[in-house]
Amino acid sequence: MVHMTVEEINLVKGMDTQEHMEIVQELTQLTYHCGTDFTELVESTIRKLEQMGEDEFMELMEYPAEIYDEEDEADGR
Repeated sequence: MVHMTVEEINLVKGMDTQEHMEIVQELTQLTYHCGTDFTELVESTIRKLEQMGEDEFMELMEYPAEIYDEEDEADGR
């Protein structure tokens, strides 16, 4: 399973579409219009989305971001 940060999850869930590859395309376009710090977050998110299969992506879209935060704390991250 690809582990995403709360920031990455919120970025994905904030997109206009809920389709896996459309989100990757929108994020790729976004990299041309954002600052350096935000570009790092967007590029990291794109890499992780490209590693995901459709089943994992659908699970991510149904998964609340708060749970990832609790898992991070449990894992010491």
